[in-house]
Amino acid sequence: MSDQGIAQAPRPGVPSTWAWWPHTTKPGNAGFRLRCAQIIEQLQQRGASAVLYQPGSNRPPPSVLVLSKRYDSASLAHALALSDTHGTRLVLDLCDNHLHAEPDAPRWQARREQLLAALAAVDQVIVSSDALAEVVQAEARIRQQMAVIGDAAEPPHKPAPLARWRHPLDGWELLRLQHWLAGQPGGKLVWFGQHGVPYASGGMADLAKLRPVLERLHAALPLSLTVISNHRPKFNTLTQGWRVPVHYLPWQPHTVSRALAMHDVAVIPITPNPFTLCKTNNRVATALLHGLAVVADSIPSYREFADCCCLDDWGAGFERLLREPAWRQSQVARGVDLIQSRWQLPQVVDQWQQVLTRLASK
Repeated sequence: MSDQGIAQAPRPGVPSTWAWWPHTTKPGNAGFRLRCAQIIEQLQQRGASAVLYQPGSNRPPPSVLVLSKRYDSASLAHALALSDTHGTRLVLDLCDNHLHAEPDAPRWQARREQLLAALAAVDQVIVSSDALAEVVQAEARIRQQMAVIGDAAEPPHKPAPLARWRHPLDGWELLRLQHWLAGQPGGKLVWFGQHGVPYASGGMADLAKLRPVLERLHAALPLSLTVISNHRPKFNTLTQGWRVPVHYLPWQPHTVSRALAMHDVAVIPITPNPFTLCKTNNRVATALLHGLAVVADSIPSYREFADCCCLDDWGAGFERLLREPAWRQSQVARGVDLIQSRWQLPQVVDQWQQVLTRLASK
């Protein structure tokens, strides 16, 4: 087994604990923020004993351990030892399709086998979308019914008062964007997200297929495009020679909300593949909550927003968003109403609490 120590046996009278063991604790990682950190915080506010798991700590073993996108062999062995020794119930939470990888390499095949082993071993599987549930059900041996719990929509982030002084370079980048946008007439477009992953196509590269659309529109209706991401060299290569004004802003948690709010429309082109088709509605919801209209390629999780976004309409619908501010804002208002009815954080935490309570009581 790995050198990660097993927690001590629970002491009498100590309440049961729900613990999350994520594959990363970086605040910039959406999976960690949406499916771990904010869930723990909300459960704690409700009086539940919810914590980040720390192998080798003096805490009693948790009654339920959530492996958040964590399924490597060493971690699974450690979790199974907790289960065998202390009766800890094990949950595997997945928010991405890691069962299909494009590179034909031993590394990715080995990771797939590790994931299949974890899916077969845990007591409960939670996935982030119906499409991902279908893939897992078809590919893996699941001992019980899966739970589908989506991502809570991320409202605008309010940075700490001292954030601008702690991160002066980021504040300067935001100011540069503000000045640049002030000089751009017409519609202000934005694309935001991780630049890409090594095991599937997509990410920032999807913008390439928008170039003809944007340049055609720009010839008749001035517009600009801001890209908020984490790979400036890729942006430079991708947009070289474009006849549309473009600007890059490094993604930072304390500036991204203010940057998004400076724009009119979020563009979300998507290359359909087994990875992207399983994504949640997070980017659409985030854009709408920041006051942005949305034009996007549709994936299953986006379809419920068909009445408040332009899905698969990069022609007349997209142009109408740019030409008619009143219609654009009505689209946003309908989208916000939908989010408030289904995708607010308390509603998502309710689902987590129901699943974990049921599992802990078995």
